[in-house]
Amino acid sequence: MKYFIGIMPCYKEDANITIPLIYEASMYFDELIVIADGILGFDESMFNDAPPNVSLLFQSERKGIGKAVLKALDYIIKRYNFMQYPNIWVVIFDADGQHPVREVINGMKLVLNTDAPYLAGVRQLKVYPRYKKLGNKVMDFLAFLITGTRLKDVECGLKFIRLDYLIQIIKYLELDFLYSFSVQFNIIWALMYGKPRYFNFLVPYYRNGRTNFLTGISNLLAALKARLKFISINYLTKKSNDLVQKERVGIPLQIHFK
Repeated sequence: MKYFIGIMPCYKEDANITIPLIYEASMYFDELIVIADGILGFDESMFNDAPPNVSLLFQSERKGIGKAVLKALDYIIKRYNFMQYPNIWVVIFDADGQHPVREVINGMKLVLNTDAPYLAGVRQLKVYPRYKKLGNKVMDFLAFLITGTRLKDVECGLKFIRLDYLIQIIKYLELDFLYSFSVQFNIIWALMYGKPRYFNFLVPYYRNGRTNFLTGISNLLAALKARLKFISINYLTKKSNDLVQKERVGIPLQIHFK
């Protein structure tokens, strides 16, 4: 049996959209975790009548989607016994309405009928301006140069990921970048596992939000740092494993003293 936990980072400017979205989405999750990211004036009383499966977490200052997901992940690991819940799926989606609940539900239905550990959202950008569509294609091309794998819509934030895989991926990410979580995640996934399975969905409207050209540059820098971190961690792990293997087969370690 698959157990679904939703993670929804939200921001003050999205509050009018977020509250009704939370109530609608909560009906389809075993638990829905809402992370109020940097919302000092957030009125917690708005959640007084929230369903019991909605959990609200706070970050006192805006730290971005990556650290919001990390906070939720820490909460999940402490709360759930993996022996009791061996098949937990995490669904990460935006709080601004661009990931409609009906589309999230459709993605969850696909998860129920697949063994793939990661289902990546791909937006149909019909309502987006041309420069945004171009920026999306440029970022996908840069991701190809970094990974050697042709990926789709690496900037999309809608994700359906098995918890054990999310735990493996997140250790490689540079979480100090506010809005580059999705780009980094998809690049590291491609480096480790190749192409994900894709889920196409329609974005109902375009919202001129927090991203711009500088965000694109930041995403590229974050992706490169994540790539270097991936190489570094795997090099150190391989070196450590080689030393352990030498000890096991009785090969004396070569230690040089000056």
